[in-house]
Amino acid sequence: MANYLFMATIPSIGKLISSSRRTEDIWAGSMLVSYLIKSALKEIKDKYNTKLELIFPSKIESIDSDFADISNKILLILNDRNQDDVKNLAEHIKKTVAEHMKKITDFALSECKISDTEYKELACYQIENTIELFWAATEISDEYKKSRQELEDYIGYLKDSHLRKDRMYQGYVLINSDLEIQKESFDEFQKKDNYESYCRGAYTCTICGDNTIIGATKEEYKGNVLWNKMWESNKFKRGERLCGFCMVKRFLSNYLNKQPFPSTSEIASTYFKKQLIEKQDILKKLFDIFKRVIKTLPEGNPVSALRDDLSKITNHEIKSFLKLDGEWFMVDTWKNSNNYANYGISNEMASSITNELEKIYREHKLFPSEMYAILKLDGDNMGAKISELNKEGHKKLSSLQMAFTQKVKEIIKVHYGEPVYIGGDDILGLFPVEGVIECAKKIRDTIPEKMKEIRDLLPKGKIYDFTLTGSLLIVHHLLPLRFVLDELYELEKEAKNVNSKDSLGIKLIKHSMSSEKIILKWNKIDMFKKTMEIPKSFIYQLSNISHILQNENFRIREAIIRGLLKGKIEKAQIDNLVDILLKIDEDLVLSKICSFLRLTHTIYRKVP
Repeated sequence: MANYLFMATIPSIGKLISSSRRTEDIWAGSMLVSYLIKSALKEIKDKYNTKLELIFPSKIESIDSDFADISNKILLILNDRNQDDVKNLAEHIKKTVAEHMKKITDFALSECKISDTEYKELACYQIENTIELFWAATEISDEYKKSRQELEDYIGYLKDSHLRKDRMYQGYVLINSDLEIQKESFDEFQKKDNYESYCRGAYTCTICGDNTIIGATKEEYKGNVLWNKMWESNKFKRGERLCGFCMVKRFLSNYLNKQPFPSTSEIASTYFKKQLIEKQDILKKLFDIFKRVIKTLPEGNPVSALRDDLSKITNHEIKSFLKLDGEWFMVDTWKNSNNYANYGISNEMASSITNELEKIYREHKLFPSEMYAILKLDGDNMGAKISELNKEGHKKLSSLQMAFTQKVKEIIKVHYGEPVYIGGDDILGLFPVEGVIECAKKIRDTIPEKMKEIRDLLPKGKIYDFTLTGSLLIVHHLLPLRFVLDELYELEKEAKNVNSKDSLGIKLIKHSMSSEKIILKWNKIDMFKKTMEIPKSFIYQLSNISHILQNENFRIREAIIRGLLKGKIEKAQIDNLVDILLKIDEDLVLSKICSFLRLTHTIYRKVP
């Protein structure tokens, strides 16, 4: 009998998230893995009880959560057991994951009214080859750190070297390969009854692109018979054709009885709705406009903080009105018949609503934002920190990370954001633009506070300080989500390359695809608020001459900035503002200064 260090993981969460077309796809990709991991942990904890010592996560209290609140990894010690016990533990975890996945799959296919055996076989195969669990164990040596690192390395090897060993292929149905085919000539093969099954293709999934779609037939490779019905559901957008796994993800919120994740347009308009609750006169005017169509339009899914605000409204009609998805408050929505025609709204009525909305918005200088923010943060040098910790230190870190998760959840809610996942030091969330900078800074300032006990156990040196680096995108709500996520990850890489990390990359991408980008250390983030009073006319003028002056010496660039500020800013403020611009960029690179100021005006937008 011995003590074994055991590790298991469900990899590829990044792939599950990056191949998303809707915000609900992002949420479901991480939530699914979190739910499966927690379900397995609860099952084995109940069975092995005192023989099991959890390290990461440090405990499992409930599998119920509105977002992914643990990572995709399990690390534990199985005490006083033999190798067969370890293998049984791994099989138990695999079985639990497979059983829960089957229940979710059966639910989703039932909701889609899919009973065809061949479709079910194909869907189950696709799911099994997407959600794969890798595990490894080692007898604990006297040195916990060494055992943990060896296990980590071996799990990495298993993931990198994994190959599918089956002989199954995806066509419009699941095909079991016949090895005898290799011995036949192509002419002979064409005469076989199942020739069409091997050679007839099917559309690939519009989300992941890795699997063939559910619903294709020998006669109809697009699967239109099935998908014409699916498009009538609000779960699928016309033109989408999904594989079994991506279809199942769409129904995860229903299965878990959770509020569907807010759309990008809902996130963008959240602060506008919050203002409407406070400005009853404008709210009444807008309600009168929408009374004609409110019953025909679909409700949205407000963020949790806004849902709390709406629960306090006693007027049910007003409450229903504010639950409409944020896109309906945006003027441009009513200028495209593709948006409203399916709801029985005429062009004349849409034109009338457009004119009335524009009039009210101009009159009160209150417009719904068409931009939303997506924030990704990741702990710096966490591998180096963990490698210095013994077993008790690692357990303490895991416990503090769970406390940090709860604190971040609170911070995000206060700023009317919605978390996708908070896995200790790894964070992803969507926000209205208003307040997102303050939220990001608050989260960054919280991690060293929450991790102080662990920091005291680590060696001296900046690499062992608890900091965060990440990316913040401010984007138009209609930009393709997959493109947005690619940009988010790319920006994070750039921020991670900054010396000593501890930085935030910020990028604005407009509907026209024009963009602004800057990467700042966290101690410079508050400069945005300090430059709010610099007018757009200054940015416009500086931008027009920046390419001419860029090669001029520093003093000339500074003099030009001072000259352009005169008449726009009070004289007493000019020195202070120039000092702030120097802190943003000590070389006064004009293009960088212009990008920063354009971002300032987007983050703290003022209605003209």
